[in-house]
Amino acid sequence: MTLKRFKDMQRAIGAQIADAHQRLKEVRRNILNRRVLVVDDEPLFLGAVASWLESWGYHPLFAKSAEDALDVLNDCIIWVVLIDLKLPTVDGITLCRRIRHQCPLITCLAVTGNPAMSRLSELRAAGFEDCFIKPFDWNRLRRSLAGVFARLEYWAKQNDDRDHHQPHG
Repeated sequence: MTLKRFKDMQRAIGAQIADAHQRLKEVRRNILNRRVLVVDDEPLFLGAVASWLESWGYHPLFAKSAEDALDVLNDCIIWVVLIDLKLPTVDGITLCRRIRHQCPLITCLAVTGNPAMSRLSELRAAGFEDCFIKPFDWNRLRRSLAGVFARLEYWAKQNDDRDHHQPHG
């Protein structure tokens, strides 16, 4: 290998590392944006959840169907999705499976007006982390979201600490 070829490879690797660091910074920024996607086809519920989320400092985004939700997830980085189990065309359990298949780090929370649909074992198997039965305890949702974002911020900080302890050549 020639010295010129070696230097070219070294520059290319350096550019890849810089690109990876930039992507990681973007992920951290998006964690701090505190976006929550709410998937439900009931306008009254969407209005209520929007008010609560905004009052707690979250930035809600909305989808009225599974298809709309997948479009939003393709356009934005979102870490938490609140999903109604009864949606038009594609049910919430199927949507959760699709989301978790595409991005296993997204936290999915189930919402249902039918307590019979809240079978925790089935929901956990689909990838949901929790289930809220309408009308639900808003403080419980607030605590759940706070825990999710605290965990995300902890993970981001751990990665940041590791980056600062890596030798730079």
